[in-house]
Amino acid sequence: MEAIKKKMQMLKLDKENALDRAEQAEAEQKQAEERSKQLEDELAAMQKKLKGTEDELDKYSEALKDAQEKLELAEKKAADGDSHLATARQSQLGFHNGIEEVALTLALYGFIYLGRCGHLSSCLGDAIGSVAPIEQRRGHTA
Repeated sequence: MEAIKKKMQMLKLDKENALDRAEQAEAEQKQAEERSKQLEDELAAMQKKLKGTEDELDKYSEALKDAQEKLELAEKKAADGDSHLATARQSQLGFHNGIEEVALTLALYGFIYLGRCGHLSSCLGDAIGSVAPIEQRRGHTA
């Protein structure tokens, strides 16, 4: 009987230990499930944040693309404007050179006329004074 009592105490102790391990396992399982739920919630929040960040990236990428296109257009317009300005300056310079050529030609014909009429010597001083500034502007020396 003693052996049966000992055996029953051992079985009772084994049962209590098993129940304690079962309770501990259930507590650990509950903690693991809570942690899993917490991680899933964090993952969902991070995925939502990632989606928002990707949307912002798309928005800013599109804005950057638009800004680059506007910059290229502005640079092209500036280059075209510089080209038109250079052309206008060249035309203006050509126009002024043409006027000077006409003035010199008229002066020459005037000298020829005055020379034929005998008045060249009296007007020569005045004519040289008016032609000299034109020649200096063209880079010639009188």
